[in-house]
Amino acid sequence: MEKNLIEDIRQRLESLAEEKYREFTSALTPGKDNILGVRLPFIRKLAKEMLKGDWRVYLEQAGIRAGAFPQGGTMVFPEEGAEASSVEEAEASSEEGAKASPEEGAVASSGKEMASPRKETMEEVLLQGMIIGGCKVPVEEKLQLAAAFIPKIDCWPVCDNFCGELKIADTDQERVWEFIQPYLKSDQEYGLRFGVVMLLHYLNPGYADLAFAHFDRIRHEGYYVKMAVAWVLSMYYVNLPELTMEYLKKNELDDFTYNKALQKIIESLRVDQETKARIKTMKRNKKSFLS
Repeated sequence: MEKNLIEDIRQRLESLAEEKYREFTSALTPGKDNILGVRLPFIRKLAKEMLKGDWRVYLEQAGIRAGAFPQGGTMVFPEEGAEASSVEEAEASSEEGAKASPEEGAVASSGKEMASPRKETMEEVLLQGMIIGGCKVPVEEKLQLAAAFIPKIDCWPVCDNFCGELKIADTDQERVWEFIQPYLKSDQEYGLRFGVVMLLHYLNPGYADLAFAHFDRIRHEGYYVKMAVAWVLSMYYVNLPELTMEYLKKNELDDFTYNKALQKIIESLRVDQETKARIKTMKRNKKSFLS
């Protein structure tokens, strides 16, 4: 009989939990009630340990399997506001040609009865993301695992950490760029945030105008989408100030997102005081802007 890794890992994470850290993390993620309070370095250490063993079995038991979403399908995310199928801006925060895109209505499953139907903790989902990011598999298999994982994203810590773990975006930029395009058009808050935050892997002149065009097309009203666009745009400014300034002078961003992007540029330690003063003069609707 296959070992129930889900419960073993849950117990290990529970043993690493700190109540004060749970309270701290909960304050940063309003509405999340499945937080244990385990620090990221401990989760990352556990992920590295698991990558030396039965990580595939663990992911399958957690409902994540490469090839679960055949080529040519449509992404499916949890309904807005609904609990994800299973589930840090803060803490010092298969075969060639097979494309990874979820099939409409498909459910990532190992074909076996799930080991545990109870709600996953945020730390379990963070761990799964780290395992996917760190596993040594071909690019297409990793992207299929990512496609099976993304519907679990229901908060910004899981989203942003997973984006950081997908370092294949730095080595296989063109393929990963293709992979994230449907997410950049998603009508689901965290699917879209995933696409936006992945643009942090593309802070270079070759992709800047393409990224800016995506920003202009985004019309989602979700707070975590707007904040992601503002954050990523500020990072474009830090890395490509001249190109980004031209975009800031002429764009189709809503006032909230635009002003938040300016605010984040002003708050950056990598921007000089003279530039910050100039950025402040570019604000829209000044009464609502926090400077």
